Amino acid sequence: MNRQTTELENYTRQNRKTRESMSGLLEVVTSNDTSKNGLALVPLVRILLESIQAKYTGTLKREDRRSFLALTNELIVLTDDLR
Repeated sequence: MNRQTTELENYTRQNRKTRESMSGLLEVVTSNDTSKNGLALVPLVRILLESIQAKYTGTLKREDRRSFLALTNELIVLTDDLR
């Protein structure tokens, strides 16, 4: 009976170690994929912001246009900094 208990404890301990190491590996892989995908989206975000600028700038009054352009230009600069 003691031998079976020891084997079960060893199995449980090994299983826990394997699970912990696999979860750490999964976190690294997920983090790397997220970083790559995020960087791939940066040019798309910039194009989207420029498209929004082109579409809506002409429809705004002068003060609103200035604020809108300042905001979207700042967002474009921020997306460039992400690279």
